[in-house]
Amino acid sequence: MKQVLTILLLCCGYLTAQDKYGAVRKNLFSGNTAMAYRVLDSIAAKEKVADSSIYYTALCALQENDWKKAKEQITKLSKAFPAFGETDFLIGMVYYLREDYGRCTEAFNRVLKKNPTHYKALYNRAMAYGKAGSYAFAIEDLGAYLLLQPNDGAAYYARAYWLEFTEQYQAGVADYEKAIQINPKNFDAYIGLAFCWSKLNDRAKACEVIERCIHEGSQIGADIKNIYCR
Repeated sequence: MKQVLTILLLCCGYLTAQDKYGAVRKNLFSGNTAMAYRVLDSIAAKEKVADSSIYYTALCALQENDWKKAKEQITKLSKAFPAFGETDFLIGMVYYLREDYGRCTEAFNRVLKKNPTHYKALYNRAMAYGKAGSYAFAIEDLGAYLLLQPNDGAAYYARAYWLEFTEQYQAGVADYEKAIQINPKNFDAYIGLAFCWSKLNDRAKACEVIERCIHEGSQIGADIKNIYCR
């Protein structure tokens, strides 16, 4: 319904440039990159060279894993707007897509040095640390991120996942439960939670978790039930 409304407003020409950037953000957040591009295309020619237009075009490219196009937009942004605050964040995301986690974290370090509450940089630096095997740093960053975004179930799941790797199973239980509370259909969280309970030598609770998972409609839970429920 929101996407239909956005289309109608665009067709009627009611949106200002800032309104359209807001529409781009909403569509990016919902994963509708095609619509985000359509909104960007509707922006007046004089606005297309603005820092926001270039920035959101780069974000669209990143969402489509088109790091080459993203890099082109970042180069344009750096040359035209050298003081633009989000350029290093975009650079970090490009390196993340290229699995160059060293340069990725360096770029996010620059972002967070200027703005310690840049939650997107915190989250993505955590993912880079985790991918690189620096689990303690990943857990630390996710803790800082969750202070800023306490209702993000995916972040609780990610932290629980890295806690598993450091054998902090009790802490993992708490985070997996929080992830499930926020999204009861996060079946991966149930599987991780059952694993943590099994590592804590409580097979009854592990089995209970799998039963909850199956109740929510998970086929995977049904497939592995015999592992935890005997």
